[in-house]
Amino acid sequence: MSSFALAEVAAALARGTGDSDLALMAVAELRRLSGLTIIPIDEHLGELASRVAALYSVRGCDAVYISLALALEITLVTLDRQQLERAPSNVAALSPVELLQLLS
Repeated sequence: MSSFALAEVAAALARGTGDSDLALMAVAELRRLSGLTIIPIDEHLGELASRVAALYSVRGCDAVYISLALALEITLVTLDRQQLERAPSNVAALSPVELLQLLS
């Protein structure tokens, strides 16, 4: 998980519930999950994301997620249509439903 995702979780919860304390508690709980690795957005990932954003015409936040999947050579699982449609061909991008179908 990109460190950027923590801010997105907090923002979505705070906007959706109006409860900033709940949003911050949820982020703290995420950080405690065993097996969850939080990857910082360093200069290398930032540079890769800028190239992905420019070459594939995706939003900056989407470029970060696509770039992380690319750099780690992992499947990007997302509900975001733009990420699914515009990810480069060397990035496996699946919706959660598609992933579950593959696993069953």
